[in-house]
Amino acid sequence: MFSAIAGKPTTQEGKNCQCAHCDLQGNLIAQCCDLWSNESVEYHPEFGGTSVQCWFGSIGYEASLMNTAIQLKQEKTLRDLYMYSDRYRGPEAYILAYDHSYEIGKAIAEYGNDLYMRSKAAGMKAVEILLKGYESKEIGLTTKQLETLQDINKKLSALPDDTDKFVEWATKEYKDLVPNFNMKNYDL
Repeated sequence: MFSAIAGKPTTQEGKNCQCAHCDLQGNLIAQCCDLWSNESVEYHPEFGGTSVQCWFGSIGYEASLMNTAIQLKQEKTLRDLYMYSDRYRGPEAYILAYDHSYEIGKAIAEYGNDLYMRSKAAGMKAVEILLKGYESKEIGLTTKQLETLQDINKKLSALPDDTDKFVEWATKEYKDLVPNFNMKNYDL
């Protein structure tokens, strides 16, 4: 999403960083990176050498595959394989799939520098994508996930479409709930 909005390259890490944080969406993260990185690893001996050497090997294989895909003009095929292999693992992966992230990025960019409206637009678009995915049976949601998503949709829809009105509402809503609340801390 960041690359699409800002036009700047991104460095990602994922499936080759299992030593630092294990997840089931590492392929998805590789879908649209400009540079593939690895997390630092704890130094200790492994059967294949030091931990650093062994983990460097896995990132080397990945970088080689990515570079070869570019050379053979198969980068979009590899991108899609990365994305589709994880896309349906849950709502988090579904929303991070590049086609959906791109739609959210477009919604954000529509509002220029208005941070509040950019945030609201991103949330509304994400909810829309997830509900459409659920209704079309592309993704499954637990009862709790669906209820939470519907609640988020209701709350986002109720927010004003004007930043000043939002700030006014939020100030009233949170000034007694947040200890030491001070508008100046938020440059407002």
